[in-house]
Order: sequence, then C-alpha cells, then structure tokens
Amino acid sequence: MKPDYNLIWVVVLMVLAQLTAFYLVKDLDWKWVVFWAYVFGSCISHSMTLAIHEISHNSAFGNSKAMWNRWFGIFANLPLGLPYSISFKRYHMDHHRYLGGDGIDVDIPTNFEGWFFCTRFRKFIWIVLQPFFYAIRPLCINPKPITRLEIINLTAQLIFDVAIYYLWGVKSMFYMLAGSVLGLGLHPISGHFIAEHYMFLKGHETYSYYGPLNLLTFNVGYHNEHHDFPNIPGKSLPLWVVPEVIGHAVVTVLMLISLHWFIFLLNLPVATWNIYRYIMVPSGNMGVFDPTEIHNRGQLKSHMKEAMIKLGFHLLCFFMYLYSMILALIND
Repeated sequence: MKPDYNLIWVVVLMVLAQLTAFYLVKDLDWKWVVFWAYVFGSCISHSMTLAIHEISHNSAFGNSKAMWNRWFGIFANLPLGLPYSISFKRYHMDHHRYLGGDGIDVDIPTNFEGWFFCTRFRKFIWIVLQPFFYAIRPLCINPKPITRLEIINLTAQLIFDVAIYYLWGVKSMFYMLAGSVLGLGLHPISGHFIAEHYMFLKGHETYSYYGPLNLLTFNVGYHNEHHDFPNIPGKSLPLWVVPEVIGHAVVTVLMLISLHWFIFLLNLPVATWNIYRYIMVPSGNMGVFDPTEIHNRGQLKSHMKEAMIKLGFHLLCFFMYLYSMILALIND
C-alpha cells in the first residue's frame, strides 16, 4: 500500500483551523458560539474523525511505520476534545474482521437499541445521541483491557483540553465539545453512519455513496470498496471500483483490434460475464467483490466456484500467452 502523504498536511491544516476557531469564538455571544459550532466546527470535527479512520488503516505513513500513525492519530484527535483515536483503531479492526458479528462488531446497534428506538420520535433521539451510543456500546458489547497507548491518548487529550480552557475560556471548550457531538449526531454529514451498515434490503449489510460529501469525508462513501480494499487510502478508492471489469474488457478489445480471433473469442465470455455481473448488482450496492457480503448472502459456494473457474481460465491464458511469446521469439 502506498501511503497518502497528502493526508498528513490536510490533518495539520484542520487542526490549525480549529485552533484558530477556538481563539475567534472566545469573545462571541453564546448564540454565535452555538451557531459556529454547528455550521463550521461540526464539519471539521466530523471530517477529522474520518481522517482518524484513515490513519487507523495506516494510510498516513504506511504499514511499515505503524507507530507513526498511532502518534499522528493522537495529534489529529486533539481538536475533538474527547480521547478517541487509539480505542477506535482497536475496535475498528474487529469491525473489518467480523462485519455484522453479534457481540464483536460494535458498529452494529444492540438488541436494546433496536427494540426501544422503534418510533419516529425515538429514532430522532437516537440519531441526536448517536455519538454517545458509539462511545458506550463497545463497553457493553465487547470490552477490552485498557492499553498504554489509550492512557497516553487520554493524558494528551486532558492536557490539551485544560490548555484550551486556561488560554481561551469556557466558550472555546464548549465550541470544541459541541462541535464534536453535533457533528457526529444530528448533522447532514452523519448520514453515512446509517447508510453504511444498516440493512435496508435483506442480505445487503454494506452500501456505498458516490456523492459530493465524499470530498469532506475522505471518500468514506466508497464503503463497499473500502471493505474490499481496507489498505487502500480513501483518495484512491474511486480507482478501484471496477478494476476487473475494465481490465478484462480492455484486453478483449485489444485482442479484437489485433485480429487475434481465437484469443478474442476465448476472452469474450468472461468479459461479458464481468460486465453483466456489474450491471445486475442491486441499486445502491456495488460490492460484487466484497467477501463479507458473500457470506451474508449465503452464496459462498457459488462464488468459490466462480473464483476457481476464473483461476483455471487465467492459468490457461498465462501458459497460452507464454507459448505464443516463445514461438514468436523462435520464429524471429
């Protein structure tokens, strides 16, 4: 995986932007503090949580410098006001490994949440309080022992919060904390929390969004693709939406242009099948390569059969192309 070094500079700029905002709101009337906390602070805070999501996948410095990513995540966490980065990393890896697993995947609401928040008004309250449920749910479902890095994350955050209060007062503190709570609760950008992993169509647990809000959320909308390629930085995910479809279609067209009729006819059925499978994916879902979705659909055997057929096909093509290349070299 190639790291996304631009992520580092974006995070640094967002931290500086929030520090500037902390200073500017310290003398405002309370109504304007609340206004800017919702209009500006919440957007930056929400975007920062998704930057921390990218950092948790080692996108800033790469897998070879994992600890650099952990320290940078603690730095990115500072303007949120609440320690979050290290604990998120630990639970988020379980989310990828055990997507939808009861008692393990803490992104999934508890049975109590599903039972109690069942009316429109209660669902509205649940959305408002969504950041609190995300914070409390891991402690109830799958508590983990506290680690040294989590203590460091907590200590650094407390020192930063005290410094903000000492330098600029209670209004700056309120702006910081309110921005984080509002940005993760009743806010337009927070719609992706519900869109990503709530089952609106039976058998489909993961959905993708391809709209303009991806510009603010490090392409988290490409969520099927993210679960397919968790080590690919968010900025690169649009390039991985349909790699197999495009690649095989290009090879097939090249065989046609170069008049290699036998190889063209050999590749045509596979290219046609890839295109058909892509077109026939249900609306709102592009996870045709998503292994977690294979399990959820109960179609593991058919997909394994398809994978073995394609493996045989590509092995056949490899030896055929190798033979053709050797034959061409001998003839020359």
